[in-house]
Amino acid sequence: MIPDKALEYIKKKKLKPAFSYKDVWNEEHITSFTAAKVMQLDILKDMKDAVEKAIENGETLEQFKKNLLPTLYAKGWTGRQLIEDPITKEIKEVYIDTPHRLKTIYETNLRSAYMKGRFDRAYSSETHPYLMYRVGPSKVHRKEHLEWDGLILDKNDPFWLSHNPPNGWGCKCYTVAISKARKEKYEKEGIPTAYGDGQTKKIKAKTKRPEIEYTNYINKRNGNISKVPKGIDPAFNFNQGNYNRDLVLFNDFIKKSKEKFPDRYEKIAETILRNEIKKEQFESFIKGAFDYDKEKNTGIQPHNITAIGFIDSFIKDYLKRKNIDIKESITIGLEARLLNSIKAERHAKKNEALKPEDGEHIINCILYGDAYFQTDNKYIIYLYEIEKNKYLQISIDTLNTSASRGTSLKTPLTRNIQFINENQKKNKYNANNKKWIKIR
Repeated sequence: MIPDKALEYIKKKKLKPAFSYKDVWNEEHITSFTAAKVMQLDILKDMKDAVEKAIENGETLEQFKKNLLPTLYAKGWTGRQLIEDPITKEIKEVYIDTPHRLKTIYETNLRSAYMKGRFDRAYSSETHPYLMYRVGPSKVHRKEHLEWDGLILDKNDPFWLSHNPPNGWGCKCYTVAISKARKEKYEKEGIPTAYGDGQTKKIKAKTKRPEIEYTNYINKRNGNISKVPKGIDPAFNFNQGNYNRDLVLFNDFIKKSKEKFPDRYEKIAETILRNEIKKEQFESFIKGAFDYDKEKNTGIQPHNITAIGFIDSFIKDYLKRKNIDIKESITIGLEARLLNSIKAERHAKKNEALKPEDGEHIINCILYGDAYFQTDNKYIIYLYEIEKNKYLQISIDTLNTSASRGTSLKTPLTRNIQFINENQKKNKYNANNKKWIKIR
C-alpha cells in the first residue's frame, strides 16, 4: 500500500524548475517536483519519470542511475554546464550528472514519498493510534535523531508537524504506526533495535514529547523566516503528510484541554492561536492561498483548510438554546478557496476582499470581534473593527459542517469573509433588523 501511495504522491506533483532548493520552500514541495539547477522542463520531466519508475519497480539507486543517465547524455546533459541564476544573474558552473547529485535526487524524493505514504496509512488506521520514531540504517546518526529513537506519541501530537521523517539531507529515519497494546509492551519490555553491528539490543521506550528548541532561519532566496527545530535541516521542518491536518491537531488539542482544564481551556486555546508557531503556519497558509495558480500548480490548493479559532462556550450555549447542538464541533475552519475564488474576485471589485497582509485580522475577528446570530439560516457572523469605517466580517455556517479532506473531522466552516464599511454595518446590524441578534 505504501509504494502505491508514494507513487500517487509523486505523480500528482507538477514540474517546477528551480536554481536552488531554497527556491521551492517547505510546503511547496507537496505539489512541486524540483531538482536544484535543473531549469529545463524536459530534463526535469525525465528526472521525475525516473523517480516514478524507481518507486513503481522498487529500483535501487544504481538501477535509477542506469535508467536516467542515458537519457541525460542523449540530451547533452553531461559534465560541466553553465547556468544563470535567475535571481542574482550570476553564471554558475554545475555538474548535473555527478553521483552525489543523482543520489540526492533519488533518496530525497523516494524517502519523502514513502514517509508521506506511511503517515497517510497510519493516520487512517483506527487500531494504531500511535507513531514511533526510529532511526534508519545510517552509519552515523545525528545526535538529536538518536535521542528521538524509540519516541512513541499519539499520531495527532504536534511533534509530528515538524519532526516527521525525513528530517534532513540523507536522513534515513522513519516512523512506525503501533497499537496501544504494542505501546504498552514496549514500555514494559523495551524496543528491539540494532545499530548496524548485527546485534539485537533493546532501547527504552519514550512517551513524553521532548522539549523543542527552535532557531530562526532566513531563506535569503525568498526572504522567508522559518522557525527550525534543533536537529532538523532547514526545508525539512514540515510534514508532507500532515500539512492539511492543522485543523485536526488544533481540534484535538481543544478537546483534550477541555477535558483536563474545563474552566481554562478557552484561554489555553487562545494562547495557542496567538503563539509564534501557529502564527508562522497561518501566515504561510494565507500567503499560499493568495499565491495559488491552477495552471502552474503553485500555492495552497483551494480545498486545504486551516483552524482560525473556536466557537466559545457562551456562543455554543446560545446555539443550544436555539436547538442547534454543535456538540464537540467547535473548531472553526477556513478553506483556502475563500481567499482566491470567484467570490473573492467579486469582493475585490467592490474593494471588500482581503489582501495577504490582512491575514492577521482573521484570528482577531474570531477571538475578539462582536458576534451576531442570523436567525433565518443559522449563521454566526463575527464582526471586527480594523480601522475607522472598515470592519472584517466572517460568516460561519453552524449546521453545514464539512469534513477536512483526508480526515474524518467535521467542523463549522467559514462561508464568507469580506470587509464592510460603517454604513453597511449600520444597515445590516441595527436593532430594528430582527434577522440579526447580537450575542457577544
